[in-house]
Amino acid sequence: MKKIPFLLLIFLLMGKSMVASSIKIISGNLGTLKNEKNINIEFRFDGMSIGKFATEQDYINYYVDDRNKKEPGSGEKWKQEWMSNSREKFPLSFTQELNGITNKIAMQFDKDKSEAKYTMIVKTLKFSKCYGLGGKVQIFLEISIVETKNPGNLIAKISVTKIEGVGFGYYLAMVDAYLDAGKEIGTYIRKQLNKTKN
Repeated sequence: MKKIPFLLLIFLLMGKSMVASSIKIISGNLGTLKNEKNINIEFRFDGMSIGKFATEQDYINYYVDDRNKKEPGSGEKWKQEWMSNSREKFPLSFTQELNGITNKIAMQFDKDKSEAKYTMIVKTLKFSKCYGLGGKVQIFLEISIVETKNPGNLIAKISVTKIEGVGFGYYLAMVDAYLDAGKEIGTYIRKQLNKTKN
């Protein structure tokens, strides 16, 4: 039997699973966005569960206590890094890949774009437990498109499930999941708007 090179074996084990992600419109439609060039984007993490932890606060409390037991003060440092990275790196990763696709149809998503007619709200519902070699994780999102000046006017709601991220460790896998989620959402939006134009 032909042997598989060690590095190739690692790559295969680290590769993404054949897990079917799902993106579907729950209500409304995206046709309203077809002539929009600039769209505001917001990220929300309230109510998010992480692995075995029902809430983000439970996750934070556990690791702050765990790290402080090993090295006093290190828990608080970890918490600051987590809050900074999750509120900055996650949105940046998602938006970067999203715009990489939607720019092809002259559509740009940016935060703090209050003058934009519409806003995309990306709400993270949960991260699965870390699994596989190194680290794999699935992310579940709820995406709402609303009028910026009248958020109660829902244009469309999209369910995003089982987007997989891979990385050496939980955090890097999370970042990768946001990268893939942004890319997949961008592709989905472009396809939906192309259908509308036809």
